[in-house]
Formats: sequence, C-alpha cells, structure tokens
Amino acid sequence: MKKGLLAIVASLLLISLPLNAHAAENLTVEIQSESKVVKDDDLKLKLHTNLPKKMKFYATITGANDYEKEIKAKIDKDGDLYKKVKNLNVGKYTITYKSYKPKKQPKKVKKVIGKNGGYLKGDNIKNGVITFTETLEVKELIKEAPSTDKDASASDIDKETQELAMKIILADNFSKTGTVEFNAKLKAYSVTPTEPEMLLAITQLQSGELDPANWDTIVKSFKNMSESVKENLGSGYFVELVNPANTENSLLIIQDGVVFYDFMDEYR
Repeated sequence: MKKGLLAIVASLLLISLPLNAHAAENLTVEIQSESKVVKDDDLKLKLHTNLPKKMKFYATITGANDYEKEIKAKIDKDGDLYKKVKNLNVGKYTITYKSYKPKKQPKKVKKVIGKNGGYLKGDNIKNGVITFTETLEVKELIKEAPSTDKDASASDIDKETQELAMKIILADNFSKTGTVEFNAKLKAYSVTPTEPEMLLAITQLQSGELDPANWDTIVKSFKNMSESVKENLGSGYFVELVNPANTENSLLIIQDGVVFYDFMDEYR
C-alpha cells in the first residue's frame, strides 16, 4: 500500500462488494433513484440499476435561473451511476438521463443489450436508448431565531463545545498526514491530506495502477469515523475527504456512516 494511503487509514477492515448481475438475453431495465441534496446546495446523483458495467449515459440538468448543464457518466460494476453537481441556487432541478445509442456503447455492453439495444425491455426505451427523469429541490436554508430560553442557550453552547472537541480529536489523529476543518453551518468535518504521496496514489487509483482495495480500506475507516461522530454528536454530520489536488472537489463524503459520494465509483 502506498505511504500516502497507509497514513490516513484508521483500520484495516476491507469492505466486500456485491457482484454485478449476470447478463441475460432479454434485460428488463430496472432503475431506482437514490439521488439526494447534500450540503444544502449540492446534488448527489445516484441511480441503482441492473445495467452492465461501463454502459455510457449523459444527463441534462435544468432548473433555477435558466440553469442548464450536461454531464457524462458510466455504470459501475455494481450497476450504479454516480455523479455530483456542486453549488446550485435554491430551486427545483430536473435531471434527464439518457443512455448513448447502442452503436456508441462498448463492445461488452452491446453483448448484453443487443447490437441495436434489442435485448432491452421496459418502459422509456426507444430505439435502444433508455430515458429516465427525476426532480430534486435545493431548499433555502432556514435560520432559526435566537432562543431566549437560558436552558436552550446553554444547550447550544454545550453543542458547540462538543463540536470543537471533536475537531481537536480529529486534528490530532491527522496531525502528521492532513488538516481538519469544521463548518458549523454545514455540520461538516473536512480532512485535506497534506502528504505528496497522496496525489500520486490518487492518480494511480484512477489509472488502475493501484489496487482499489487500498482505497476501500480508507472508505471503511472514514465510515467508522463518521459513525463515531454520530455517536458523540448526533445524526446529520458530514465527514469529507478533500481532493488535495483541487480542494474545491471531494474524494469522499459520508454522513452518519453512509457513503454519499465516492470518486472511485467513476473508475471501477
């Protein structure tokens, strides 16, 4: 395991990954949305499907203030499609997913869906192209009025003290490998790796030069850390691993022990 990855691992437990479904001659398409709004103004797009690995899709996002954006994504080995869209204005957003035409899909995908998509069965399929639409809403953050109750004020102070204490604990754990920040508004603890080896390891993970099991170990460790935060502070707190190459982006986002975003899903 590379030094940059080894340094931030809190445990050596590996997570097991379910096997992708075997292809059948006729494939009745199943799509279940698990998309959510995270960090108040980010969309975490996730579709769980029974479609083959590396099947290509694009999605058009339209919404508030004439917003329009097109993104590309591929089905991973577990049949999931992941993508994250950040910093959106308040309002409703419509996401329309469409699969690429069969002739533009990889050879292995064509074997599953048929040369012209003829094996695909179900609603919203036309000429071998799958279409799926969903709507998400980014809501305005409601600020609570200051409480005049002395007990409530004392409780707020106590919570702030606990949050600060948790930051100190995390900062101490990562003192040699990264920095820790806490955003009280978003209830988010962010860890930014500082070791140069981490940059190389991320590149090698993306290119397939490094075994993904190394990354899975880190994910397991951060899930444990998230669950510990929940036990001590309550639910609703995020734990984020920031991309050291571009601190505007995340490598991993977990809330209450549940993975919301994992950058490696796009490379498996």
